[in-house]
Amino acid sequence: MYPSIKQWLDRKVAPQLDTPHRRAFLLSSGDRPIASVVLKRGESSKLCHVRIAPEYQDNNLGSLLFCLLAQEIRSIATEVHFTLPESLWHERRHFFNSFGFSESHKANQQYRLFDSELSCSAPFRDFWLHATEHAATIRRFLSSAGYVDVPPLVMSIKPRFARAVFSGEKRVEIRRSFSSKWVDHRLCIYSSAPEQKLLGEATVRAVVAASPDEIWTTFGNEIGYGRAEFDEYANGACKLVAITLGDVREYEQPMCLQDIRALSGKFLPPQSHRTLGEKDNFRSVLTVAQELHAGDISLSTVR
Repeated sequence: MYPSIKQWLDRKVAPQLDTPHRRAFLLSSGDRPIASVVLKRGESSKLCHVRIAPEYQDNNLGSLLFCLLAQEIRSIATEVHFTLPESLWHERRHFFNSFGFSESHKANQQYRLFDSELSCSAPFRDFWLHATEHAATIRRFLSSAGYVDVPPLVMSIKPRFARAVFSGEKRVEIRRSFSSKWVDHRLCIYSSAPEQKLLGEATVRAVVAASPDEIWTTFGNEIGYGRAEFDEYANGACKLVAITLGDVREYEQPMCLQDIRALSGKFLPPQSHRTLGEKDNFRSVLTVAQELHAGDISLSTVR
């Protein structure tokens, strides 16, 4: 279909994948590639290639790929555009409309041998708003197929200390209360005001309850601040809890409060931590943040 595609891949795409200029996502079923997309990043971002194996085209993978792209360029793009064969536009027009691409016109440059090339574009704001409307569908797809293990807990941490967790300077979080039932569970870390962003995840390795003096003696060099600040927090407490965090993963693009609310509706950040139920709207946010935006996806079995 594209006579010069190998030159394009070898000379333009492959060398730029290690740079900020291009991104590629590949979905696989076992060892078999089943869907791929190549993105040229910039203020005017271009979807250079989207391909889904015919037998997987009704599994919401197109929505998954477009949501990935929306997350990838949401901090830099003002416009999104792409070209496609006229036959595909007519066949899948409803899908493209659902992401904000309402019309097409003949492209200035024609790449294909046997089909007219059309051009589509949309303001990024429209693309993003339409992508958020797909979040519930993507969450149901990923969760039902067993691809996403959404953390059951969200913990708010002050920005200074949240950043210290991801830099490795802070390995222990101190709280007045915290249940040991969360040992070995994943949690999402929300950086509280003024930053107000979902930064990433960690695993609760241990939960130790003891007197303030015992906590300081055991964990003082891992909590990320000095004795005076610790004593101020511990003032009046007979017992504190030390939460050891490990397997820390920071999201490539932190999700801000505005985007969280766009995906989940009304969201009130927890003062300390919050348990997520199966029907909690915030789970859709974590699904996007954890898998779509982190870009760490492998579909081992597509149902």
